[in-house]
Amino acid sequence: MSMSKELVLRAEGKCELCGSEDELSMLVIPPKSGASIDDQVALCSVCIEHSDNPDQIDAHHWRCLTESIWSTVSAVQVLAY
Repeated sequence: MSMSKELVLRAEGKCELCGSEDELSMLVIPPKSGASIDDQVALCSVCIEHSDNPDQIDAHHWRCLTESIWSTVSAVQVLAY
């Protein structure tokens, strides 16, 4: 799925977890359908790669979660948790 304009605006063109501006994609937070922007998170390729391959996680990258957990967006909070 491609990112909606609303999601890009909400995320300010950055990964909603780490703040990177590189290669953003949309992730739907299960068990939601993704029909609403409230069910979606904008993530960079590094965050997506790390979440898909937990054996290859770079612990230093995830220090960003100390800030993203305080997001006002509930889907970002759930993913950061």
